[in-house]
Amino acid sequence: MKVRAAAVSVAASVAALVLLQLAAAADEHLAPEAAPLAVRNTLPAAQLYGLPRALGAGMLRQGTEVTFGIDLGSNFTSDFEPDAGAFFDGETTVFSLGFRAPLGRRMEWGLEIPYVLHSSGFLDGFLETFHDVTGLSDGGRDQAPKNRLDYLVTYRGTDYARFRKHKHHLGDVRGWLGFQLHQSAARSLGVRAQVKLPTGRVKDLSGSDGTDGTLWLEYSDRALLASLGLSLSLMGGVVILGDGDLAPDAQKDYAMVGHLGLQYAVTRRVTLMAQVDAHSQLLDTGVPQVANGAVQGTLGGRWSISPSYWMDLGVIEDLRPQTSSDVVFQIRMGARI
Repeated sequence: MKVRAAAVSVAASVAALVLLQLAAAADEHLAPEAAPLAVRNTLPAAQLYGLPRALGAGMLRQGTEVTFGIDLGSNFTSDFEPDAGAFFDGETTVFSLGFRAPLGRRMEWGLEIPYVLHSSGFLDGFLETFHDVTGLSDGGRDQAPKNRLDYLVTYRGTDYARFRKHKHHLGDVRGWLGFQLHQSAARSLGVRAQVKLPTGRVKDLSGSDGTDGTLWLEYSDRALLASLGLSLSLMGGVVILGDGDLAPDAQKDYAMVGHLGLQYAVTRRVTLMAQVDAHSQLLDTGVPQVANGAVQGTLGGRWSISPSYWMDLGVIEDLRPQTSSDVVFQIRMGARI
């Protein structure tokens, strides 16, 4: 068992206990919605592209939804081949501000504004202590300086990104339209189309410098596993990749995305969640750290503070090593006004 998998289990258990304690305080609020956690691949090269995050099959019917999220990813991985190389030692944090609002009875529009920060961070000491206590391998972290930033992406003689000082910049802004194909008490089906604009920069690893288009379906089922108290969420789609400036000769024309999630309502206020999110290869450089296909597993939950306010917590693990951040800690707060 990998140390990162063990770390996910411990952290998720702690998060679950916190949520249960909050739930015990009162149970007079509405049940959280069955929408999944909005997972992001924060590995520096992969997060440049227009990969959609699962939002749930239901479209917003009234009011405006505002969210603020933080995805903090810890990276320690490297690989060098004759034509390409990558070295990621540091932390990548994506702050995101999101908006959703109805557009007629069956449609919605949405906007996400990310801000990307690459820094030396502060998690190395915590992770090394955890490794020492458990006696599990840390993948060589203890041999490297603590809390440093050292990012490099090189391909065919060109250094597309190379820095050891903090970098931060506006990421690539995303806007989408959604349409409700089916809605009932038991099941929902929706489709969304997204455009990612080149507002970030490759040299800062904050954007691909290309415009991507995405089309995806989302399905939720509250009846199939109702006897177990579970709700099911599925998502699948395709990303049409624009002409990005990171190793353009290696870029794919399109990528596939998918999601499978389970949600369990512990109380009317708290829902625990487990899910798998994946995407196919974005760049074919021969180095898996540079936007290869990834699979991520998440354990977390949602606390419904009131009918209008909620908070998500999640711990995200790389189920396919070297293709996503070693571990990502997510917090996301939302309000409907």
